[in-house]
Amino acid sequence: MRLQSRWKWSLLGAGLLLAGCGTQAASTYHAPSFPQGDPVAGAKVYAASCAVCHGATADGTPGVAPALRGRKAFGTLYTSEAQLAQFIEDYMPKNNPGSLSRQQAADVAAFIWGLNGHLGQATQNQLTASLGKAPAAPSSKAAAPSAAAPSPSSAAPAPSTAVSAAEIAAGQKLYAQVCSTCHGSNGQGGTAPALWGPGSVITAGSPMADLTTLAGFIKSAMPAAPTNGYAPGSLTPAQANDAAAYILSQNHLLK
Repeated sequence: MRLQSRWKWSLLGAGLLLAGCGTQAASTYHAPSFPQGDPVAGAKVYAASCAVCHGATADGTPGVAPALRGRKAFGTLYTSEAQLAQFIEDYMPKNNPGSLSRQQAADVAAFIWGLNGHLGQATQNQLTASLGKAPAAPSSKAAAPSAAAPSPSSAAPAPSTAVSAAEIAAGQKLYAQVCSTCHGSNGQGGTAPALWGPGSVITAGSPMADLTTLAGFIKSAMPAAPTNGYAPGSLTPAQANDAAAYILSQNHLLK
């Protein structure tokens, strides 16, 4: 069964992935446009919509969602705060993707960006101090058993999921066309990080070892610039899933 590429991310964690390039000038790629994010407002949205999986202190929940702080990799994984906001708008929260407004997505992105030191030390200290103190969603306690807001234990599958040989084969072909220019024909890296083998940024236990997390990132951010006829964000969810399946198969991280 073809898996849907809905992020189960948890945004992040990071294995600094896919920083990609392209065969055409990167200047032809227009970054997503978002309103200015408010990191303090984002902390409140985080508490209401994200903390159920990522934890009140953003330290993550083992087997469910990765930590969102202590991740300098965000500056590599996402090349801009707007790109992170786009990912959040499209795929978060995982129990109700797309439910956040564009402003809320921008605010949460600013919160995560600032929490990881990209908005200055003073902002990072302020946001760190606010963790666990922002009000949670009014229905958070009652939401655990409901279908609309599953408990952390049921919110996401274990990292990696079984896929078919056909999906992996399709992903191999797509990788050669779109990804190999920057990540190397054998995943060894080049102008972008290695995706398997020595120095790979994808390792067992890292967020990107999860198929849906990796596929979601590929769908939202890859290729970073037009490459062999593929424009940024033009891959279908199925293509992103196939590419992720192939990459994880090369890392021996598929069950």
